Amino acid sequence: MNAMGYNSLVFLLLSQPFLATAVTTLGTSAGVGSKNILDGVMIGTNAGLNFDGTDSKTSTPLFIGSYAGESSSGYDAIGIGPDSYKRVSGNNNIAIGQGAFSMPVGTKKIPDVGNLSIVIGKGAQWGVNKDVSNSVIIGSRATVFGKEATAIGSYSKANYAGSIALGNRSETNKENSVSFGSDNIKRTVTNIASGIDETDAVNVSQLNKLKNDVTILINNEDERTLQRSIGHTDNEIKNEARSREQGDKRVLQQSVNYTDGKFNNLNSKLDKLDNKIDRGLASTAAISGLFQPYGIGKFNLTAGVGGYRSESAIAIGSGYRFNENIAAKAALSSAINDSSSIIYNASVNFEW
Repeated sequence: MNAMGYNSLVFLLLSQPFLATAVTTLGTSAGVGSKNILDGVMIGTNAGLNFDGTDSKTSTPLFIGSYAGESSSGYDAIGIGPDSYKRVSGNNNIAIGQGAFSMPVGTKKIPDVGNLSIVIGKGAQWGVNKDVSNSVIIGSRATVFGKEATAIGSYSKANYAGSIALGNRSETNKENSVSFGSDNIKRTVTNIASGIDETDAVNVSQLNKLKNDVTILINNEDERTLQRSIGHTDNEIKNEARSREQGDKRVLQQSVNYTDGKFNNLNSKLDKLDNKIDRGLASTAAISGLFQPYGIGKFNLTAGVGGYRSESAIAIGSGYRFNENIAAKAALSSAINDSSSIIYNASVNFEW
């Protein structure tokens, strides 16, 4: 089976014998049942099947993978992976991964979706709504239903306009917000620089400095209050001097006790936060030392340890190299003193 387009330059596909065909620079089609569209590239069984976009001035699709781009429409569409970019209509969108941005079989009406979005990951989706545009979705089953939103991480959800969800199963709950977890998943943000502008984040170092400054200010103010009380008492009638002085001391002591209690509570919280940061850095050190697989067609199992200050952590990971160009791995790391402090990662390596 050969398919050639206008002013074509022919190459031979050798990777699959049953797909061997002439591939052209203008109007490329390779694969059983794949569709040939001028200025488009279709590679794979039934790639571009029933694609609606034959006008070469507006349609330059790229579909690679079986049934990629099936029954879809729009211009400058890119679908890479089996069943990617199926039964949808949108312009300048990119979908990479098995089933990425695809409507289920039996969808009666092709939904009109937004434009200028990128979807990467198996089963990753963005909102079936023409107003949901300029979105970025990366991760298996990650979804975006808000305009100009971003979801990065498997099963992450950015459901509101301008929101960003980062991390596995992270979810946003309002517009123009950034979420690193969900109602059930909490994460610590580390290595934050000291804030400068009014809208910058504040780190623990700045809180400690604020605590010291407030302590000095309170001590100085207490001293001034005491001196004023003493001076006032000296000018009072002698029979009232003792009672006034005792009253001032009681007020002062209550203020000191209240302040001490508040700062003791703050110290306790800061100590706990400091321990969490140490455990997180130790876990990061352990997981960063793991190896990825080198042998083609082989799994690997790797372990590592790490530490930061008084905390230690262990990490384990596994990976698989599919071929010379593609490898994947995943890993978990936990602090030794707190098994609930687990960090993890997963990655795919492409080489060419």
